[in-house]
Amino acid sequence: MNVMQLKHPDDPIFIAIERHRVAEKAMKDAMAAGVPDIFTSELAMKSWARLVDLVKTTPTTVAGCAALLRHIEAVEIEYEEAAIFGNCSDEVKLPALNLLSRIAATLEANA
Repeated sequence: MNVMQLKHPDDPIFIAIERHRVAEKAMKDAMAAGVPDIFTSELAMKSWARLVDLVKTTPTTVAGCAALLRHIEAVEIEYEEAAIFGNCSDEVKLPALNLLSRIAATLEANA
């Protein structure tokens, strides 16, 4: 649980973000440990389901909006082939890598 989640306990986005983080970590830890594909595939499906839940959840606070932007950006960077504007030239792609964090910072500064 992070500080913003403590300040905004009623915003459902913080729970959705944490569930996705936990599912992603479980999948990555299993892959790193050499767990057989049949089990890592199941963990990957759980992570995907938590991501679906995440993008279906609407933040109810400015802090939640900022947290969601930062989390989505981290996921996009992790899976670079799916990154926002990933098919564009570096002129667009490179500034887009931290676009969501820049928007989040503006939200946080003006909250």
